[in-house]
Amino acid sequence: MNKKFSLFLILLLLLNLLGFTPQLFAKEELSYSVAIEDFSVKASDNKLLITAPGFSIYPSLSPVAPLKVLFYALPPSAEVTSITADIISFEDVHLNEENLLGSLSIETGASLRKTNVPCLYFEEGKMRKWNFVKLYYTPFVNEGSMLKVFDKVNFKIDYKIHSPNSIELRDIAFDSIASKLFVNYETAMNWYKKPLIASNGERFDYLIVLSNSSLESSLSEFIKYKQETDGFKIKIASLTEINVQATGDTAEERIRNYIKAHYLEWGIKYVLLVGGSRTIPMCYMYPEPNEKRDENSSTRYVGRTPTDFFYSELDSNWDYDGDKLPGEFGEDTDHIEDFYPDVFVGRIPFDDAESIRQVLSNAIKYENSDDTFRKDALLVGAMLYYAEEGTVRQDGAMALNFAYENYLAPSGFQTKSMYEQEGTKPSIFESDLPLTNENFVREMKSGKYGLILWNAHGNPQSIARKYWVDANNDGNVNSGEIKWIDLLTTTDLDGYKLAPAIMYSASCETAWPEKNNFAKVALLRGASAYIGASRISYGGGTIDPILEGFVKHFTLDNFGVGDALDLSLFEAPQSQESNFVNLFDYNLYGDPSLRVNSSHSTGISVNSYDRNFTISQGKTATTSVNVKLASGSTAAVDYSVDVDGIQCEISNETLNAGEEVNVKIICGKDTSPGDYTLNVYVRNKEGSTFGIPIHLKVVESKFSPYDLNQDGKIDEDDFKILGECFGTSSVDTSFNPSADFNGDGVINGIDLILFSFNFGG
Repeated sequence: MNKKFSLFLILLLLLNLLGFTPQLFAKEELSYSVAIEDFSVKASDNKLLITAPGFSIYPSLSPVAPLKVLFYALPPSAEVTSITADIISFEDVHLNEENLLGSLSIETGASLRKTNVPCLYFEEGKMRKWNFVKLYYTPFVNEGSMLKVFDKVNFKIDYKIHSPNSIELRDIAFDSIASKLFVNYETAMNWYKKPLIASNGERFDYLIVLSNSSLESSLSEFIKYKQETDGFKIKIASLTEINVQATGDTAEERIRNYIKAHYLEWGIKYVLLVGGSRTIPMCYMYPEPNEKRDENSSTRYVGRTPTDFFYSELDSNWDYDGDKLPGEFGEDTDHIEDFYPDVFVGRIPFDDAESIRQVLSNAIKYENSDDTFRKDALLVGAMLYYAEEGTVRQDGAMALNFAYENYLAPSGFQTKSMYEQEGTKPSIFESDLPLTNENFVREMKSGKYGLILWNAHGNPQSIARKYWVDANNDGNVNSGEIKWIDLLTTTDLDGYKLAPAIMYSASCETAWPEKNNFAKVALLRGASAYIGASRISYGGGTIDPILEGFVKHFTLDNFGVGDALDLSLFEAPQSQESNFVNLFDYNLYGDPSLRVNSSHSTGISVNSYDRNFTISQGKTATTSVNVKLASGSTAAVDYSVDVDGIQCEISNETLNAGEEVNVKIICGKDTSPGDYTLNVYVRNKEGSTFGIPIHLKVVESKFSPYDLNQDGKIDEDDFKILGECFGTSSVDTSFNPSADFNGDGVINGIDLILFSFNFGG
């Protein structure tokens, strides 16, 4: 018998005696569960209304079925083969009238798929390196006069692994996004902890695209601030440079291809387009197939829709049918790769140096303002539709009230609200002030608010309120009973300087780029950023998942304003034409990295005197990081590194005050020699992050990687070390990366085989 094979059998026997069961291959499946803790069912307007904490209604999927959207990360390059579920428990709720509830079924599309149970649906997605499943949990199913509630469900995700992209895997730009998006992030972070290889090239996390290189001087104050205060590395590329370096038939294709060619190589997270829509063109999408017309004052075509979304999602071919009309619902959208962002995009919609400088200066003023300004919000909600008009009642106050209760208040915001209080059936939500033009203008002129949110009808130069007066008391909306009044116009902004507020307009057309519009006027008057629709938009008062999602990510998660907008757009279901209209036409004017809690306001200071280390393969080193926090603050400490095989142990992962943190650096025996960067991050409870880079030089070790105790021999002592961690994976505390000889994150029979071939050496 072969000597090596005999040794392998002996090792297997020893491991069995020690109680270890070898697993040669990790099983490619994940198991989780979802549950609903509480819900209520009540009658309203001859219909049953179901509500549940943490559940929302998405009208494009179902106008009445509450559901929860959850994100679960998958391993790199994983492809889902199936999701199967088991109903653990359910309860029956008897309804007084059959079919009073209406249909609770969800229509599936090209990307949205059913599971084997009626309460779970899913679709796959990808953001840069992060693969994931987007799960829709809708526990309510009606069966005539019975409402069945699936209150606990277990599900299993089966998948297969493809070859990962090594350049993609080393990217860490969206790790902070992943930490708050994925339910299973604590597990998933171990799959993605290995950026694999170091880059010898330059790294830039912020790309500025200029319409003309002569405008570069207008950016000097902004660039200095972003680099010195926020720690960004900024790359400037002029349109002339891009046209030479990138391929494409149109300017927008060349810009997109330039970003696509470099965003992983450089580590780009943010893209700022500096120029108007004619000099740095927006891409026209056509959500209604073959409809090329713009809307006009009398007819609302879902026609060509200008968007910067084209520069954010970089995986897909948006003109699948090749008819030069990208983004057509069905014809193109049924074939795209995913709906998820790869970079976050904002735009300064001006071509003159002074306007550009002024808008970017507003952004600096916003980040340097006091908490009392940045965390004060004005909420303005108009009535959009009445049920008596033959549609669903839509009160713009509903989404704003939801955002206040769930995100603004928990984030420490103070608010003032203005909702409709006139007419028949006014808003049911209490407000601080009546909804009038006079009140709105006065509050804006006060300069108190760092965040202004409104939900109303609109056009490029005005937004409007409407209310119903039932003159003949017949309970129906008749001709002449709807009163339309201007709520705010662009001329209302003339003659005074706005505070550097961030404005979100849930209204049609207020950011129509080819016309003078609210977005441009607000920015020139002093606003720091503006989010608005380039054409008509859909949503309303029953729910506005884009507005609500934006507020959640911007305030509660402390993401950049670009992150918050894009994630809210991509989180919403993409199942109908109207969803793609919103996806295309909500755009950001301003710096996409702008945050409510910036580096200036976080009260975090991080320093280390030892920033350069030489470390041998298989060895360790320790450094100290000094952290200072503002009084009463708490923070967490984490790290990232741009090479496979480096891990860290942090002495204090949670800080309650300023203190010294010891960081033990563990270099794997197979780590490639070279120069790398270890980033130690400190993140406070508001999500603000400050990092410090530490330079590592890895040199070759003289010991064999199988000599686990590095005594010059591969013997029983090393086998004992292997046995102590056998059967563990990278998620286990007893996992020893030195014994993971093939680097797959699992110490199993393959590592045992490799060890056996070197035993006795």
